Amino acid sequence: MGSGLIIIAEDNATQRKLYSEFLESRGFTVVTANNGHDALTLLQTLKPKVLILDIMMPEMDGIETCRRVRERLGSGLPIIFLTAADELDKLDECMQAGGNDYLIKTASLENILARISYWARPTSIWINEQRREQALAAVKKAVIEEEARGQGKRNELTSKTDDTVRQMSDFVMAAQSQAPKGFGATVEQKLYLLGYVTGVVDHWAKLKLSMRPRYLDYLRSVLKETAILGVHEIEKMMDAYEELAEQTIFRIAWERGQWESDEAAAQGSEFVAKGLAEFENAVTV
Repeated sequence: MGSGLIIIAEDNATQRKLYSEFLESRGFTVVTANNGHDALTLLQTLKPKVLILDIMMPEMDGIETCRRVRERLGSGLPIIFLTAADELDKLDECMQAGGNDYLIKTASLENILARISYWARPTSIWINEQRREQALAAVKKAVIEEEARGQGKRNELTSKTDDTVRQMSDFVMAAQSQAPKGFGATVEQKLYLLGYVTGVVDHWAKLKLSMRPRYLDYLRSVLKETAILGVHEIEKMMDAYEELAEQTIFRIAWERGQWESDEAAAQGSEFVAKGLAEFENAVTV
């Protein structure tokens, strides 16, 4: 369980409520702001353990807010960016502005809790800077790889070019083999499939920082590799990903996919993923 004060600057009221209620249920005290100006005002009187900034906000965005925080308070306060974008140049700009870490906005709540707890633990400024350098290095590596691909033929992530895609796809197909025949025909089932696969990707993204800048690319690749959804369905759902990720069924499936991936890592070949087979029970709980 966490402890201490967290400030969240996020202009989406639904997201603010979701994060604050969850973190408070885990022992943190949370104060929220809906833009960068308000966050700076709060910092005049409050001393949070962690500051969480959405990148895109009205009046003052998260990147400019981060710069001003660093000018006023130095590097002692851990700053985590919360973003719905997977744009590498934007993430690099966040880290260059003084950010310590970043989270994909639709990451599972447990993943968000883990990263916040990681930065909220008391430690020295020197150790925090080491942690920030590790996160920055992961972003830079991804940027370099992306630029290298852009100079020649762009290689799409597949099970043949990326071993992580292969392992995630194998796991999803093993889960799919347990599902009833024809599973995925209804709208609810399609949303559940998207959430479940996202949970699997989320598990791996916790282990590999280098995945996080291309999070949605990995998700799209696993969906295509497994053919768990049709090609047109995948693109349509990815276009509406942020909206879909707020749906209850998606969240239930996401948590199940992540949990089963965690269990599979712990139990090895003995574990059988049954999350898709238990769809009806999961969504009626």
